[in-house]
Amino acid sequence: MYLTKIFKPAMPGDPGTVMSLKGGPIKVDYIRVGLANDRVAFKPTRVESGAAEGWLSLGDGKITIKTAPDLPDLVYAIERPPGHYCCECDAPLDDEHSARRHVLVEHAGMDPRKVPDSAGVQANYYDLLATGSFKASRKSHPAGYERINYYDCVKA
Repeated sequence: MYLTKIFKPAMPGDPGTVMSLKGGPIKVDYIRVGLANDRVAFKPTRVESGAAEGWLSLGDGKITIKTAPDLPDLVYAIERPPGHYCCECDAPLDDEHSARRHVLVEHAGMDPRKVPDSAGVQANYYDLLATGSFKASRKSHPAGYERINYYDCVKA
C-alpha cells in the first residue's frame, strides 16, 4: 500500500497538528492513495498514529482511510484483529495458555478433564509435540496456533 499525506494549514493546538519545516502549524487534510491492495496488514502503531492525526478511523469492524474530498474513503474490513488464533480452525483465542489448551483438546484429542491447568498444560503440550502424535497443518506454526501483531484486513 502506498499512501501520501496531504497537509493543510492548521491552528496551533488543533488535534493532529504538527509544525512544518517552515515553522507553521499544519495537519493532515487527507491521504492520497497511490496503490490500494485488496489485502492489508495494518500495524497497531500505524492505526493509532493515523487516528491521532485524523486521517484514519477504526470502528464497527473496519478501518477507514480519509481520501481526497472528491473520492470515496478507502474502507477495509477487519478479518482478524491482533491476538492469538488457532492454525487449524482459525478460532480466536484469549492468550497463550488458552491457545495451548485449545490445541490439546480440540485438535490433539485429549480429554478436557485430563488437561491440567497452567504449567501442566505447558508440560503436556510440549510432550505431545515431542512425541509427534500431533502435527499442525501449517509448517510455519508447528505449535498449532499463532499470535499476530497486526490488523488482518480486506478491502470492503
